Amino acid sequence: MAADTYSRLQALDKSLSDFKATDSASWATAKIFNALLEAFQREHSGDAIVQAIEPAREGGGHASSMNIGTMRAAIGQLLAVDADSSLI
Repeated sequence: MAADTYSRLQALDKSLSDFKATDSASWATAKIFNALLEAFQREHSGDAIVQAIEPAREGGGHASSMNIGTMRAAIGQLLAVDADSSLI
């Protein structure tokens, strides 16, 4: 994964740490997550876990369909793949 994508995922995860896991992610935040997820899925097309992660959907108002806990769990999986590949 490009260093920029890795840094952005870390920054997003850190910014989400101030919220409760059950809070709904805003649609603006979800769009950032979706863009990073799309880039990561292109780079890791052979990884079944990465491909199983679905993007957030727009919910009602300014919210997304994904809560903070789910988004952070997905980010953790993406960062773990990059950590594993750097050990090779």
